[in-house]
Amino acid sequence: MYQKDFILFLAEQFGRMLGMILRQILDRNFVDARFELEQIYRQYLGVNSDLLGKLDWRTLHGMMRIDPSLALDRTVALAAALAMEARIFAGERVARDAALRFIKALNLLASAKLEDKELRWKEYYEQMPAIEQELQALLPAAGLVLPEETRELLERAV
Repeated sequence: MYQKDFILFLAEQFGRMLGMILRQILDRNFVDARFELEQIYRQYLGVNSDLLGKLDWRTLHGMMRIDPSLALDRTVALAAALAMEARIFAGERVARDAALRFIKALNLLASAKLEDKELRWKEYYEQMPAIEQELQALLPAAGLVLPEETRELLERAV
């Protein structure tokens, strides 16, 4: 019972922090938004932005599964943070990095949804169409297309 309460507390705190970052993005305060996001990456997930940029989504998914009892929670948290970082990159007009972060976020969210039989993170899964729409708008400027693997994961996760 205590672990579940603690996870709920962390989820609420994490959500508040993401809300603060979103406000900074909307205010076009990308430096502070990036700083806050780095704090989230390090504090909650034990990674940093540079590492996330270098690793593919499957490796990141594996890293989040080191503790099986927290695997789903960490995977969804990472996906939410990656989507937020993609918005920072988009605001800075770095389309390729934004698109690549959105792709990783979508892959992680779709794979989490496929594993989450209770739909504990439903509010995050419901964001997938909006994230995909943001991604589709960036793909031409990024010189990328939606990867087939991502399209298939999204279709399976519907």
